[in-house]
Amino acid sequence: MQKQALLLIGILLLFSCAEQPKTTVALNPYEDIDWSTFERHKANLHTHTTESDGSFDLPEVVKMFSDAGYTILAITDHDVVGPDQTTWPWENYGVDPSDFNILAVQGNEISRPDHINSFFNDYSDASQSSERLAIKEIGKRDGLAMMNHPGRYASARNTQFYIDLYKEFGHLIGMEVVNKRDVFPRDRILYDSLMSYLMPERPVWAVSNDDFHRLEHFGTSYNIFLLPENGLDIDIFREAFENGRFFAVHDPSETWSQAVIPDSVIVSDREIIVYADCDEDQVQWISQGYLVHTGKSLPLSMNLGNYVRVHIVGEDNAFTLLQPFGLSSLQPMQTAKLDVINGSTSADDYIAGARNVRIEASQPPKGKVFERWSGDDAKLIADVYAVHTTIALPKPGLYSIEAGFRDALPYSLTVVNGTGSGMVKEDDIVYIKATVPEGKKFDYWNGDAQYLHHPRRAWTKIDMPGHDAIVEAIFIDGYTCDQRLQNTTFDQQMTHWDITHNEASVKTIERDGVKNKVMVLERRSGIAQLIFKDVGLRKGQRVTLYFDAKVVPDRDGFYHGSVGVQNHDADGRELMNPNADVEYKDWRTYSVSWIAPEGTTSLRTWAWMRNGQLFLDNYCLRIHE
Repeated sequence: MQKQALLLIGILLLFSCAEQPKTTVALNPYEDIDWSTFERHKANLHTHTTESDGSFDLPEVVKMFSDAGYTILAITDHDVVGPDQTTWPWENYGVDPSDFNILAVQGNEISRPDHINSFFNDYSDASQSSERLAIKEIGKRDGLAMMNHPGRYASARNTQFYIDLYKEFGHLIGMEVVNKRDVFPRDRILYDSLMSYLMPERPVWAVSNDDFHRLEHFGTSYNIFLLPENGLDIDIFREAFENGRFFAVHDPSETWSQAVIPDSVIVSDREIIVYADCDEDQVQWISQGYLVHTGKSLPLSMNLGNYVRVHIVGEDNAFTLLQPFGLSSLQPMQTAKLDVINGSTSADDYIAGARNVRIEASQPPKGKVFERWSGDDAKLIADVYAVHTTIALPKPGLYSIEAGFRDALPYSLTVVNGTGSGMVKEDDIVYIKATVPEGKKFDYWNGDAQYLHHPRRAWTKIDMPGHDAIVEAIFIDGYTCDQRLQNTTFDQQMTHWDITHNEASVKTIERDGVKNKVMVLERRSGIAQLIFKDVGLRKGQRVTLYFDAKVVPDRDGFYHGSVGVQNHDADGRELMNPNADVEYKDWRTYSVSWIAPEGTTSLRTWAWMRNGQLFLDNYCLRIHE
């Protein structure tokens, strides 16, 4: 009897010493999925056509996505066609979705306030400037909404702005955390901050879309919806969308095959397991915005916050995001504090176990440069020689690190085909200028151009790195224009421009001390186009459009301008659409060069502006002999 009692006590002691779960899963978006029968459907929920600012009409767009294996598609043209009008139904535009085995989703992008995608209703109002009122109108029509690319508005919005919206509107169910080729990675920083406040009671689903306008964006970002067998139905899809039964995927590889799609996700009272064809270290677990664990299995005995989400790393910058799991802690979350001497960090305290806490060294004193991080906890820093880096905080407690500086050393700066060479101290700013030979035009700086303020400007500045540097000015031959398109001041040929919005105009400005007239596109969605017929290009003939351009950002610091050309055959069909994005706030020469496809009989050049102002000058087409 005594032996049995001792054995029982031993078992109880062993059980009590075993690691017990500290957390339970209060919200599992994949709980109702039968992984053996549910089908995976590829979806894009942010798509544009020529009905707003896309490059292809709806029949072309639907065929492209269908050919790429998509079975769910929402056309979300900007709300430019009028109140309560969307690109819907598709049959009105010559498309029967059943011909493509694709589920058509009614959509629209509200564009005057921060961009909001609207689904399952016809709300459209280009005059609406309030995010709150727009979302309210979508709800009145029994629609669903998601905030698009919030990282784009980072300078004007904070987390509280989004918390208030998501708390007020239950039909605001998603946030776009990947857009195009992941052009706004701050989307996910905001998303994690939002989840830290709202979970587990109020989930927001992470959505990935290619925001399709042009070919370079096509297929790079999408979603995998998990639907029952034979469940490609609009009501079943809506329920899956509302309940987060999908993965968000980014795959910019040429083959779109480098993202890892999980086979299943199983939740028990002790762990969450992701079954996927990848290595253990490819599966990362994020809680409160920090990497807390790596591996396919997450023990719920770990120190976790009020949610955890999975980030699966693929090849060629691909990744897959699972929807967040809401967690209910049985014990208070343990935290760690970080003291950064001669530097800064992103918060006062952190979840203990975080591995990617951001740190940054302060601006060095005059005559000094950053050397390295030091201190007893420097071994936890990802790169002690990096000004911006991360640190791991493996357990509760106080951590301390220090940024160290040293005297700046002189290095050799060599400016080939220009002025500014000499011995320069690290981090000093030096003015350099290209010396342009007669008959040439400056094109760009080569070599250590990453340290230049403006690599496409003949006169610019360089931030001297901590080593010898060489930059070389590259020139192109001066060019002559085909007289059918030469337009140096825009004052003679304005009548040939089709200005489809009132935001485009001709203004007199002073440039390089000379006053002349230039084309200006202002505010949102300004579009101007110039059509040239009977150009008679031969197949294989090289054509180049040259133009000078600059952009002026809007009050929020954003801008997006583009200029391009469309080739058409005798029946008016588009053959190709080369273009160039205008990226610089100073004047520079751009060029769009292409080989004419067979059958080119006319060209349509176009200029387009989303935010701010786009200035165009010295418009010139060269048809190479």
